Amino acid sequence: MTSQVSGGRLRISDNWNAITIITLSQSNPLKALAEFVENSIDAGATNITIIRGIEKGEHYLRIIDDGEGIRQDKDGLPDFKYVATHKTKG
Repeated sequence: MTSQVSGGRLRISDNWNAITIITLSQSNPLKALAEFVENSIDAGATNITIIRGIEKGEHYLRIIDDGEGIRQDKDGLPDFKYVATHKTKG
């Protein structure tokens, strides 16, 4: 499956949309998983739990960590613009 993108702005309306965008940006599901784990480590996580399962016929993957989380913007929403434009501590 190939798609063409001519440009534009990406708006991330919620955490689930961000997770979908990250997952779909990877060519291999293991790369997507590695990206989520790397994000947890970058956020200072010392414990990361990965759970896979099926609920209501849908497969899911849940990643739980004790990292700092995504900083919030002035409106209390996840500040994905900051995340996308700043390097991590590591």
